[in-house]
Amino acid sequence: MLSFIQILLFFLTFTLIEQTEILINKEGDELITSSLSKDLFIQNNNLLEKVRYRRNAKPILDQLDW
Repeated sequence: MLSFIQILLFFLTFTLIEQTEILINKEGDELITSSLSKDLFIQNNNLLEKVRYRRNAKPILDQLDW
């Protein structure tokens, strides 16, 4: 049986994944951002193109530098 904490972590994980987007800045670097920081890129003219909306956790986690 799942504990309350496990259920809460499961919910938070999918909430964060849904809000994650891949952005490319003018230098061509892929940036993993949340929707909260997207406006900062647009305001600073660093946003060249929003590439795709990610709903899958695996590709995002594979790109992180551990």
